[in-house]
Amino acid sequence: MGISLLFSEKEGYFLTAEDSLYIHHLHRGKGIGKTLLKFLIEKAKENKIKNIIAKICAENQPSLNLHKSLGFAEVGKLCQVGYKFGRYLDVVIL
Repeated sequence: MGISLLFSEKEGYFLTAEDSLYIHHLHRGKGIGKTLLKFLIEKAKENKIKNIIAKICAENQPSLNLHKSLGFAEVGKLCQVGYKFGRYLDVVIL
């Protein structure tokens, strides 16, 4: 599992965070991601964070669904900017 909230080190983005959750494949589908994301959202609110941004592989429908279920909205797509599994991947921005 990994968690991150830093969006940018530049001063003008101090009210914006980026979430990044990684759940081991043996523990997916158990509600862990939802619990962690809810926790991160609450902590962001407590710290006066205005926006949380997520960048998710377009093929990762479970993660896209999770974020949308908690109020994230798709705002864009970056085509072929990610590379893993020997191929380029699109990234959805929420």
